[in-house]
Amino acid sequence: MTGPSVLLAIGNHDLRRQLRFLLLRQGIEVMEASSNHAIPECVETNSPSLLILGAPQPNGTDALEIAEQIRKRDRRFPIILVTAEGSEALAVAALRAGLKDYFREPFAPEGCHID
Repeated sequence: MTGPSVLLAIGNHDLRRQLRFLLLRQGIEVMEASSNHAIPECVETNSPSLLILGAPQPNGTDALEIAEQIRKRDRRFPIILVTAEGSEALAVAALRAGLKDYFREPFAPEGCHID
């Protein structure tokens, strides 16, 4: 990979599509994990610049557990969580799991139009 790349691991199809569109428009390569269990391996194999995780994961795999698995291999790798929940407890748990930041959905960036 020559430029920045992002691994999207978001179960919400519409949100994943929107983020993919925004990232590609900025010239960022976008990858997707084939399953929640494959996320840590995808990070290790493909070396993306960033992981964007959605929560909760459709098959019950907790995004914070995934982040902790990745943290065991690489403590500095940037991980962002996108969630509908915005509680203080989630924020604390996310920081403890090693996430860099999290965003609440839904969000609508200005100028984003997907046909």
